[in-house]
Amino acid sequence: MAMGREALFTAGYLGLVPSMSRYARESHGLGDEASRVVGAIGGGVIVGTLSHPFDTVKTCQQVRMHSDTLPFLLVLV
Repeated sequence: MAMGREALFTAGYLGLVPSMSRYARESHGLGDEASRVVGAIGGGVIVGTLSHPFDTVKTCQQVRMHSDTLPFLLVLV
């Protein structure tokens, strides 16, 4: 589960940041540094949002693995 989350995050981040930086530079006339910041923040927010559910499932599985008293669905709440 962790490998899937990291793969999604890395692939998305490496793919989105340059594209978003280029878009910010060409469409909005931002300089190099400003467009990189916009691309990094925008890309990070998008891929973080997409990959977060995988991290949550992984954490719930780890809690369940080390606890005999908590039901799995209770951990999700």
